[in-house]
Amino acid sequence: MTHDPTRSEVIDAHASWLTEQIVALRASVESAKDGMRVDGDHRPASRGERGAVSSQGALRAGLLGRIAELEEARSALTRIDVGVPRVRVGPGALVLVDDEQNEFWIAVLPGGQGNEVCGLVRVVSARAPMARALKGLEEGDSAELARAGGDVELEVLQVR
Repeated sequence: MTHDPTRSEVIDAHASWLTEQIVALRASVESAKDGMRVDGDHRPASRGERGAVSSQGALRAGLLGRIAELEEARSALTRIDVGVPRVRVGPGALVLVDDEQNEFWIAVLPGGQGNEVCGLVRVVSARAPMARALKGLEEGDSAELARAGGDVELEVLQVR
């Protein structure tokens, strides 16, 4: 992408990313389900066989839970009104940030995991440390973010 991103482009790209994740997880659910099968009257004879069937069941349940989370995040994206301008950092905002070394875009969106969309926007959830540090800030405001290599000052350059 050669131009500055729009919220609409970022939300659409993130929705596509979420859909890709859901499709991949559904394939894993099917594999786990296959691992739970026992043929005909055969019942797991050993503790190892019973453990394998049980672990596949637990894996399947975990994957289904994750799929539900991602589907809810994808649904929540449809409730973000891209026509309403943002002036403060919060859910649905697209933010240009300076971290003393680089300028970069972040989008605070449901289901964000630090994934990159549109070639230059990192999507984070509202629970991410960076989103929490920037929450409520406006253009020109700054906040401190604790990182493993030491605290860094984040400056909000733009909010969309």
